[in-house]
Amino acid sequence: MPIVPRWFSRVLLALIVLAFLIRLFYWGYTGRTWEDALITVLHSENFVHGLGLTHVTPGEPPLHGFTSPLSVLIPLVGDLFHAGFGLLFLKFVSAVCGGVAVWLGAQICLELGLSPILALTAGAFLAFEHQQIMWGMAGMETEVVTVAYLFSIYCLQRGTQWQKGLSLGLIMLARPDAAIWVVIFLGIETWRAWKGGEWRRLLPVLSGLTLLYLPWLIFTFVYYGSPVPNTILAKSMGYTGVGAQLSGLAFKVKIVLLRDRFISVLTTLGPAYGGNGTGFRSLWDHRVIARLMIFLMAVGTIAALRRRDTKALVVYAFVWTYSAYLTFLVSYIFGWYTAPIVAAAVVGSLYGLQRIVDHLLATPARERVFGIVGVVYIASLVMILPYTIPSDRHIQKYVEAGGREQVGLYLKSVLRPGDTIGSESLGYVGYYSRGTVYDYPGLCSRKVVQYLREHPNGRNLISMMETLQPTYINLRPAEYEDASGHSRYPWIAKDYDLVRVFRVPDAEQRQILDWQSNFDFEFDVFRAKSAAPVALERNTSSLSAK
Repeated sequence: MPIVPRWFSRVLLALIVLAFLIRLFYWGYTGRTWEDALITVLHSENFVHGLGLTHVTPGEPPLHGFTSPLSVLIPLVGDLFHAGFGLLFLKFVSAVCGGVAVWLGAQICLELGLSPILALTAGAFLAFEHQQIMWGMAGMETEVVTVAYLFSIYCLQRGTQWQKGLSLGLIMLARPDAAIWVVIFLGIETWRAWKGGEWRRLLPVLSGLTLLYLPWLIFTFVYYGSPVPNTILAKSMGYTGVGAQLSGLAFKVKIVLLRDRFISVLTTLGPAYGGNGTGFRSLWDHRVIARLMIFLMAVGTIAALRRRDTKALVVYAFVWTYSAYLTFLVSYIFGWYTAPIVAAAVVGSLYGLQRIVDHLLATPARERVFGIVGVVYIASLVMILPYTIPSDRHIQKYVEAGGREQVGLYLKSVLRPGDTIGSESLGYVGYYSRGTVYDYPGLCSRKVVQYLREHPNGRNLISMMETLQPTYINLRPAEYEDASGHSRYPWIAKDYDLVRVFRVPDAEQRQILDWQSNFDFEFDVFRAKSAAPVALERNTSSLSAK
């Protein structure tokens, strides 16, 4: 570990405080609440209302409609104090975790022997990069997951055996796919035990993991009948696998698509924006900075292998493994999947930078270079915040509160006992309507998952709706209209009436960064003709009036 100057601790503390404060500012200024966050918190609110830890209507067995245990356990603490506080509590915990992530990132860098300036650069990245701020403060568990992974990496570098085990239990409560890292982690610890002839050192590691995670496994077996979340079953059947997506394409096209998928995982190493939920869009630099950081990470990996730097190789094992996992095995790379990977990747990139600079320059000049590069790099990320943060505010105002939320409230006002809703969009619709939603791919619907099992050739939103015939269907125009604006599916006009249109006016759309990629500007609500008729209302002005 390098000698740390006296000013280092003061600067690091300032970054920790700023990370916390900027997240509070983001929360208060934008009010952003991501669609998927409401799926989870409805479980915890239902629990305190006596309906069970589930998303579905009363009378059905509890449904495991969330993926991360911590994503519901943390809100549950808030909701147990007062129903409706769960989401607020998760956001507050995420703000605190923002500061913790800064500290962990800097400490991991110091453990790798990086310059204190580069350690602070990593901390500043975790404090100010837009997606690192957004995902946690929009109600997702992402910041908690990021801290859990960074803590596990830090423990593997220098923690006690009990700390290592508890860190594994924590990440398993954070994400089911943390099992990949658990296997890698235990493999490293087993190798260390074998090399030192101290097999007993594995006992506290396994005990810590068991202590934290086994109670959750027992609970899910007893309460839900399986520890496998329904969300995983739904996604595995409802989303086209990577292999099927590439099937029939020319070899060169496959390589290009896989390359783009890989780069998308690490795009937020540079200036980028993913607030529209349709993937990351690079901003002014056209991904040049992100590509450069990936190159530095590759250089660092080679250097770590040559130096047999096991502490650095731990970081690279995490980053490369999960980057490959998302690239080759995950059907759709949701933006929040990437944040913990990028949090570790920035450390790997800075390690590579130091190896290059150490090779080229003498000691006095190195620190100047590190300082210049660190300032320029962080400035490239901070300079986009005046554009990305207001964009998130506009999305929340016009698309989420003015669109999705209004759809849910409208449906709540017209739903009668036994009515059902068909919709790809689940979070706001389910939360505000409190109705039975046949969502696609069935994250919180046994009936949709059963449909997917029975109709392997009809695994798409429209076919599901046609078969299940919900009372109301909620569709974006792109989901059912052709280029000329006519329905591609005659059965919709035959069986349903259009009863409400929720559309963001054009002027408000253009206040959103990269607005062309947002496909949530209009939702059309249809009602089955077999139900009581409702007059068509076209709602375009009330969206901005809220």
